[in-house]
Amino acid sequence: MKVINMKTTKKLTALFAAIAITALALSGCATNASNNTDAMATMADQVTVTDAWVKEPTMPGMTGMFGLIENTGDAEVVLVGGSSDIAGMVEVHEVTAEGQMQKIEGGLVIAAGKTATLEVGGNHVMLMNLSTTPAVGEEVTVTLKFKDGSTLEVTAPVKSAAGGDESYNENAEMSQMGN
Repeated sequence: MKVINMKTTKKLTALFAAIAITALALSGCATNASNNTDAMATMADQVTVTDAWVKEPTMPGMTGMFGLIENTGDAEVVLVGGSSDIAGMVEVHEVTAEGQMQKIEGGLVIAAGKTATLEVGGNHVMLMNLSTTPAVGEEVTVTLKFKDGSTLEVTAPVKSAAGGDESYNENAEMSQMGN
């Protein structure tokens, strides 16, 4: 039988105390790390969409979604596109000073605390390769996609409105219409 003396007992107590403190510290780090991940807001979490509406299509196979996108967060958000069950393609477009409509390369940047206006003849969400033609009074659901991969579903009524003076640039990838 081995006898444990007081000196050995103190060493073992100190060793167990060190192990316990290390375990507590590591569990605290793990908890903080997961809390930080949970606390990180996605771009979609920072956005509020109001006054959304979809224009009654006046051209075959395409229409636009308009409204206000407010960035309520403290970092910029970038709207890069989206999807809809009625459209084969959903892109973010702009109308140039020359009246040409084209995709916004890199997406629509909305600064922290600012609001982007999506309007006829300006920046808008373009729905292309429509599988159906939505009529005034119906609703269209569009899932907006942001640069970080997050998404936000928006349901908007279809309204009749006069078109902007935009034309379609050969480079605007409109050649896929009807495919």
